[in-house]
Amino acid sequence: KARLVVIGCLAVEGIDYTETYAPVTKLPSLRVFLSLVCQFNLYMFQLDVDTAFLYADLEEEIYLEIPPMFTYYHKSIDIRNKCLRLQKALYGLPQAPRAWFRTIDKFFKESGYKPLIHEPCIYIKVCRNQSIALMTLYVDDMIIAHNNYEELMRLVTEIERKFQIKKIGIPKKMLGISIKYKKDEGLLDISTKDKIIELTKEYQINEKVAVPLPAGTKFKKEEKSDMTEEDKTKYRSLLGKLMFIMVATRPDIAFAVSLLARYMNNPMNIHYQSAINILKYLYGTVNWTVVFKRKSFETYNLVAYSDSDWGGDLLNRRSRSGGVIFLGGSPIYWSSNIQTLVALSSAEAEINALKEIVKSVLWIRGILKDIQLLPGISSKPTLIYEDNSSVLEIVINPEVSKRNRHYDMSYHFIRENIEEFKNILIRWIDTDNNVADLFTKALDEKKLSYFREIILVNKD
Repeated sequence: KARLVVIGCLAVEGIDYTETYAPVTKLPSLRVFLSLVCQFNLYMFQLDVDTAFLYADLEEEIYLEIPPMFTYYHKSIDIRNKCLRLQKALYGLPQAPRAWFRTIDKFFKESGYKPLIHEPCIYIKVCRNQSIALMTLYVDDMIIAHNNYEELMRLVTEIERKFQIKKIGIPKKMLGISIKYKKDEGLLDISTKDKIIELTKEYQINEKVAVPLPAGTKFKKEEKSDMTEEDKTKYRSLLGKLMFIMVATRPDIAFAVSLLARYMNNPMNIHYQSAINILKYLYGTVNWTVVFKRKSFETYNLVAYSDSDWGGDLLNRRSRSGGVIFLGGSPIYWSSNIQTLVALSSAEAEINALKEIVKSVLWIRGILKDIQLLPGISSKPTLIYEDNSSVLEIVINPEVSKRNRHYDMSYHFIRENIEEFKNILIRWIDTDNNVADLFTKALDEKKLSYFREIILVNKD
């Protein structure tokens, strides 16, 4: 098939377009959505809109050169000294995604759907008999969830009246993530197994290793790369694919991928071999997935873990922040990032890491509060576990000294959410049980296996 598209690179900002941003559902938000679907035993239906952008009206005045094939279909029209004026957001226009989102967002609001304040691409609608519909949107791909199947199909029909849609049915895959929903059993698992198998075949991997990176792995800065430009491109391509697998469903490789991503500009062969090692690890653990389980509402809570590795980066002695957030015992958010400033103590590094997890906890609490299905979670503080006793002293006791006054905004922010807003509670946990340790350093096989069993489930 063929499609007329616009050469968007010729558009001039300020003349042909102004704003281009269009929101999409974030992966942690999608995991929250799927967790709620499983917990509340909802029906799901997936659909996508055909040629979605062509439903969006253009606000700007855009003209196109008449394509050569135009005269084949319109032989009687003299196209000399003529052009075409666009009425719709043709594919290729920089503002086309924004125009489409504006169109679909308006339709949903007019149909009674309300976007969440903390996640504008998740909508909620109170239907007849006070039943609730949830919907998540990623450009033209959407999943609707409802506790009443007939009401769900009525909502699908409502969308079909406005747009030409493709009815996919029970979701099997979204954004490259495989979804398996066993409604009667109260289980929903998401995986990137297909991506892993495809990648291991591409790189002819048939060997298994126990860990993504050997325990204690660190890299020093090298002045000159020992790789060709072609090999550098292969490294970046491989790491990009590993990055997707990590952010989608495999938190156990978060540290390894994040560490190697620091060498995208000037990689060495040792970095490439380390990336291959991650592939070997994935080859041996291909059946490990994120699983959401229906639980009693008394145990369906929001819990987080925070940790840091003080001065662990050998390039500039910056510390690494690591953290994970669980909803109903399943991971919905994880991170492993180098801090932006050099920490002068382990307590400062831990405070910086804790601050980032607190910010993410507040965001997820906001999503749950907007949905209004779990008032208990948003009305009581979220537990965050931390293994540094000095941090607990700093955030609980309002003391400013020469040792901590240079990072006082961070711990005042944390303390404010503990004492004034009562959003969080910080509790100490020993390092051996702090699952956030998985995101700060390369661990040995025993410790990695212990934490992996907390986060993931082996579906072999």
